[in-house]
Amino acid sequence: MKFSFAALAAILLIACQPQVQNETAIGDTKVEQLTAEIIEVIPGTDGSTVLLKDGNGKIYSAVLSIPNLGPDSTFDFDHVKPGNSITISGDSFMLDGRPHVVARTASSG
Repeated sequence: MKFSFAALAAILLIACQPQVQNETAIGDTKVEQLTAEIIEVIPGTDGSTVLLKDGNGKIYSAVLSIPNLGPDSTFDFDHVKPGNSITISGDSFMLDGRPHVVARTASSG
């Protein structure tokens, strides 16, 4: 069976198109809003990595940093303590089998 170059190129073009993902789901590309309790804080140079637990008991890790939140952020990093609640949104991906969020916005919950 012969395939023309154009047909092969069309098949490859269709197969390589990025998939549209749900922007509100953890593990895809965006987290619109996640409100959770801070259960652990790992301080860093310009922010912290925190472990979060939502109301359903699901555990997340998140990066809260000055560069990621941006220069206009008014988030108070003194709020980042175990037991406090926080609401974040940002980019997400799976890391070591756990949903991980790079916070682009954050507020005390």
